[in-house]
Amino acid sequence: MKRLLMLLTTFCLLLMTTALAETEAEWNAKCEWKTGTGTTLYAMTQGTATSSDLSDFVPVGTLPANTYVGILERSGNMRNVRYWNGSGTSSGWVDSAALVWVGSNSSKPKPSGSRATASDLSRKPDDTWNSLTVTYSDGDEAQTVSLQTLGVAMSEIYMDGEFLRVPTASLSWETEAEDDQRIAVIYAPSTGKCTMREEASKKGKIIMTCKAGRVVTVLRVGDVYTRIVYDGVEGLVLNSCLKFYETPDEDAFTTGLLSAKGTTNTTATVSVYQLTKSRRRLDKIRVGAYLAVMDKVGEWYEVDVNGWHGFVKDANVTLDAPLPVYSPANERTESLNRKSRRFSDFCRRSGSF
Repeated sequence: MKRLLMLLTTFCLLLMTTALAETEAEWNAKCEWKTGTGTTLYAMTQGTATSSDLSDFVPVGTLPANTYVGILERSGNMRNVRYWNGSGTSSGWVDSAALVWVGSNSSKPKPSGSRATASDLSRKPDDTWNSLTVTYSDGDEAQTVSLQTLGVAMSEIYMDGEFLRVPTASLSWETEAEDDQRIAVIYAPSTGKCTMREEASKKGKIIMTCKAGRVVTVLRVGDVYTRIVYDGVEGLVLNSCLKFYETPDEDAFTTGLLSAKGTTNTTATVSVYQLTKSRRRLDKIRVGAYLAVMDKVGEWYEVDVNGWHGFVKDANVTLDAPLPVYSPANERTESLNRKSRRFSDFCRRSGSF
């Protein structure tokens, strides 16, 4: 009996080892980038996700050559990457010069049934939002990009062969809306949906049904109806079905991952809700999904995730950094700055200076 138990134990260990190798192979097959040489791995310290100052990064280790990675963000010549750590994935920053494109022409087999995530660069760019011309500006230059996922605080774009997460405040599109109304979330706490029409009338032809919690771009705000783009589709919805937002500056939110019991190396899913006191679930999302975290209300975090804006239990969120502390004084200062910017824009349009 003891010998049989030992054989069974050995067999189970072999199965676990095989499963681990397959998991690493699946990860490698997802990635379109790898390290060309051994390179230093950095952590970001005092900087922000748009910092280009190397002093904002501190060495924490090395990545060997031929380590397959997915690019999460870019900052100057630095890239925030996710890589295989032996039992799951971790993230850190590397110099972009150390990365080599292996691309979609690679002969690596693609795992069947793999879920596309924000760090999965093997997926092809989504053309859902291509009807909307979106421009990304990092402060130095502006470039037309392909919007992949829209969020109140952070969005995902496809640019120069990379999927990148950027502050939504760095994106622009043609709109007549004010700064504090150019982004909205479908708001329908009772029914969970609202109707999009071709005309600003209850008799207007129905285009589609919009789900509560989806983030939309605003093109023009009317007295009763607002023209929006919902997942790439343009139409009109009642103002009462929208909750407007001003895109926050990147120092007003933090980022993180959906997790289950502190880990992302699992197939578990997490529910995202429309409101903290509502049982209306927006979606169930697999752990490991990237979050923008804007606020905490009791035991709930207010988040952007996969095009949804809603609330997740704090036990299911692993923060990359502490949530910024709200300051009424800072809010008043920012409000004055916004009014000053709007006045300057008005003067430029009117030719005052």
